[in-house]
Amino acid sequence: MTDPTPNMPEDHETQMARVAETLDDIAEGTQKRNTSRLTRLPGEIRNRIYELTLPAKDVYTLQYPRASGASDLISSPIFGIERQIRHEALTFRYPDSKVIVEPRPGFFLSQIPRSLNDLPFDVLKVSKEIEVKAVLLPPLSWSGGRLTGELLQVSFTVNAEGFYTTRAQYRPLRDRAYRRRLFSAEIAELRMYIEEQIGKLENLMLNRLEGRGMKRATKSRQIYINVIRVQ
Repeated sequence: MTDPTPNMPEDHETQMARVAETLDDIAEGTQKRNTSRLTRLPGEIRNRIYELTLPAKDVYTLQYPRASGASDLISSPIFGIERQIRHEALTFRYPDSKVIVEPRPGFFLSQIPRSLNDLPFDVLKVSKEIEVKAVLLPPLSWSGGRLTGELLQVSFTVNAEGFYTTRAQYRPLRDRAYRRRLFSAEIAELRMYIEEQIGKLENLMLNRLEGRGMKRATKSRQIYINVIRVQ
């Protein structure tokens, strides 16, 4: 009498496929019952499930306005199961990673985009580092509202120690030799506009990231204006 064929161990991809299928079933059942079987599993088993279904990565990117393929944030049915499970899954991976939020190529407005309000702030709250960028076309009186070659880049960053900084840089799109020549009054108007925009970005992020425990950096606002002053 021959021995029965031993069970071969599953490879990692097979394990992930089986777990993903199970999570889909759990998510569907949770919607019907308003509760999840996953929450009744021991914590070490849930962590093993997160390890199998949530790939580790040092840096994630997200582009806005949101569109298909504009993000490499983790996509998994586990995030749709239940609030407790979603929070556990988010805090399993993202605290070791940086998330960069940036506009899609060619997307710029004259004001801080409203679409920034639609960011996944529960992800940003638990990420180790974040950097949120915007590109603006200043609607200044001397520019006529036209794309004359200069754009304003603004960003809000939080480092691993929890210190946040808001930066703004006004620069030419072309070679440095094309730097705009501005009178003092024009520079003052530009600086006022920049202060307004980085203030809006900073306030938006501080309000939406409330509870993250951030601290203002020593030089929390940094402004760079790359123009030539005309006397």
